[in-house]
Amino acid sequence: MLIHSVPVKCSEREFLREVQNALMWINFSFYLALMFWLVVGGPYGPVLLVGYALLRAWQSWLAKHHSPLERAQSGVGSPLHVVD
Repeated sequence: MLIHSVPVKCSEREFLREVQNALMWINFSFYLALMFWLVVGGPYGPVLLVGYALLRAWQSWLAKHHSPLERAQSGVGSPLHVVD
């Protein structure tokens, strides 16, 4: 299993901690974050959620097709960092 923040040679305890953190983040991003957008955003929640999804998709597209410098200059990372 490849988890991005786990060093190649680490103890079993470190590996399990990173797996736990990865699973908690997946759970948050797919379930709790959705509820947050819909509850906190009120009637504008779905619009805010779509806007967030579009920014995320734009960031992914930039990561695949442009250099890290161009992605940093696009300015999409700053609002996503604040929202995340």
